[in-house]
Amino acid sequence: MTAAPVCLVSAGACTAVGLSAAASAAAVRAGISGFQEHPLLVDRLDEPVVCAMPPGMQGEELATRCTWNLRCALTDALRALPQKALRGVSMGKFFIA
Repeated sequence: MTAAPVCLVSAGACTAVGLSAAASAAAVRAGISGFQEHPLLVDRLDEPVVCAMPPGMQGEELATRCTWNLRCALTDALRALPQKALRGVSMGKFFIA
């Protein structure tokens, strides 16, 4: 069986340093880091856990953060595609008509 060719037509991202692939890449090129001490979590030595979360997501439930991050990245990826190609695509609560 031969593998079908794959063609990447778009990319999206939602990171601690940018809410889009372009913004994240620019921040990384500029040397910006989104790592910070978590306001609540500590390790077994009672030291603050260092993590990176997108802005405004601190304190949210894990499922909420994951859903928000996924929608943010998908929206970013879909934004680069022609609207005609997206007609009828459904993304949870979003529907592109």
